Amino acid sequence: MSLNSVMNAGVTGLIANQHALRTTSTNIANVNTAGYVRQETQFAPTSTNGQMMGVEAIVRRAADRYLEAAHSRATSQAGMERANAGFLDRVQAAYGDPNGEASMFGAMDTVFGAFASLSLDPRSAVRQSAVRDGIQSLMNEVNRAGREIAGLRREADVEVDVQVGRTNALLQEISALNADIQRANGLNADASGAEARQSLALTELAGLIDVRTEARELGGVTVRTGSGQLLVGHEAARLSRDPSREVDGFAALQVSFADLPARPLEGQLSGGSLLGLITARDRDLVAAGEELGSFAGGIAEALNRAHNAATAVPAPSVLNGRNTGLLGTDSLNFTGETNIAVVGTDGRVVRNVTLNFSAPPSVAVNGSASAAFAPTVQGMTDALNTALGGDGTASFVNGQFRLTA
Repeated sequence: MSLNSVMNAGVTGLIANQHALRTTSTNIANVNTAGYVRQETQFAPTSTNGQMMGVEAIVRRAADRYLEAAHSRATSQAGMERANAGFLDRVQAAYGDPNGEASMFGAMDTVFGAFASLSLDPRSAVRQSAVRDGIQSLMNEVNRAGREIAGLRREADVEVDVQVGRTNALLQEISALNADIQRANGLNADASGAEARQSLALTELAGLIDVRTEARELGGVTVRTGSGQLLVGHEAARLSRDPSREVDGFAALQVSFADLPARPLEGQLSGGSLLGLITARDRDLVAAGEELGSFAGGIAEALNRAHNAATAVPAPSVLNGRNTGLLGTDSLNFTGETNIAVVGTDGRVVRNVTLNFSAPPSVAVNGSASAAFAPTVQGMTDALNTALGGDGTASFVNGQFRLTA
């Protein structure tokens, strides 16, 4: 061995150990870097024409590809659950605290209390007003929650676009790093820096969309979804909206390459926050809205059922009052306003008569102009009998009032 060979061998040793020191310092510098994988330096002999010529340093990432695959799947699952749970938490917030007064449930408790109070004095105008106001407040709360749920669906759809944009950027970055890694490997240079950046990009991508990676022969990775849809091969795929396909009013997603037809994406996803957003938008938030609608419908049905329990259906053809002992010449001494309606066999109103007892008393038919009548019991009876026309009659005999339709 010549003196030059000896010196070159020594130089390679110094350079190799310099690489090892640089690797150690890089590991220390990135000890708190999220997603960073420790590097390690391996030494290998070099030779020329069968003669030992020194040593070379090979820097590799100390990564287990099986553990990386498991970590990627766990990251995708966590991303999906986190995105979905975030919107479900906000649905709960829209409903409000079940124990709080300023919520939909508090408004319902107020209605129950108002009805209980009204049952003690059904003629109380104040208590009647409290029931009406309570029901209106409850319906307002239900409508507000419904609007918030609809807004959450739109917000989830906007977030889908944001994450599609970030996914496309990561796919492009991973594809570009593939080229850098292969170039470095072809020149027998250190590719660990590009591999580290690619690992970080893959980890972030796994949080957005479920991915499976496969090492390429010349370096870098091929990226697919869990179902096998190619995302990064010789080039990067692009995610976009498909305006020709809609899911409940929202344009579906598709994946495409420059030289291949686009394919639907939703069925290719099994994890990642993108799937969590789509699931929340198209399934869970829809279900929450439907359940809220069922709740509101149940309230309406319960109120109608209670109301109809005190209403004759179909309407009676004769109403007989009790013997009041009054005479037709007696004064009315009534105040306020009342309506008397005649309905057909189909239940629709055919004549609506309004009696206004304010001085001077008057009668109106189907919202027409009012006509005054004498302020006596018989005066009211005669005016009402005339107003009913051929649809009914009114009579007052022996102190008893009678309506016939």
